Amino acid sequence: MGRRSNIDKLPPELHTVAIDCIRAHRHFTLDEMMFSLKELGFTQISRAALHRFLPELDKKDALCANPNEGTIVTIVERGTGEVRTVRSSASGLAIQTLIAKIGLPDRVS
Repeated sequence: MGRRSNIDKLPPELHTVAIDCIRAHRHFTLDEMMFSLKELGFTQISRAALHRFLPELDKKDALCANPNEGTIVTIVERGTGEVRTVRSSASGLAIQTLIAKIGLPDRVS
């Protein structure tokens, strides 16, 4: 097991602020995230530490339900066994109707 991240070593109230900043900039570059963190006073977090921390945060976030994601669809490729999940705010019935409208001969049950 590796050493604890500088982000994880932050006091709880600062940890929350740093995580919220990272989540708010999720689809930005590392440099943009670093700039925002430094603006908030987080000078002890390095670019490398942030880069190592992001996959860990992604794993934790994947386990949490988002209020806008009321439906989770699991897709299993029968030929390869590959499994994917799709989260959506659409109802299960709406997703089923959209799949049926594609006009594929497949059945939705």
